[in-house]
Amino acid sequence: MFKWNEYEFIECLGVLPLVGPDEQFHFFRVEKDSLRLELVVFQYEADVRIEIYKQGLDAPIFQTQIMSCPGVIYVSEKNERESLEFAGLFGYSRLDEEPPLVPMVTRVMVNPQIRVELSIL
Repeated sequence: MFKWNEYEFIECLGVLPLVGPDEQFHFFRVEKDSLRLELVVFQYEADVRIEIYKQGLDAPIFQTQIMSCPGVIYVSEKNERESLEFAGLFGYSRLDEEPPLVPMVTRVMVNPQIRVELSIL
């Protein structure tokens, strides 16, 4: 099960989530400037989906899914920079292949702008 604190997400992202039936998922949407961040937590599957959209485009300009994510850490720095840091397995796939999984840390920030940073462990 995914370890997290919903209130830390609300604090960092500045929005309330849309909660699915039986709390199967929590959907957060943040719009800033011409970007929209959509972050979905599937707490029972321990998966997180992150997508960034640019205004006027239907398809995301960035998307990733973190699988087998044990949890998230809320980081609030002295310079008032806040982020959510996810550790887990990042996957990508090509046509008929099983997706290779790479251990990564993903940092999500919305202030002063929407930003996602990926780091390989």
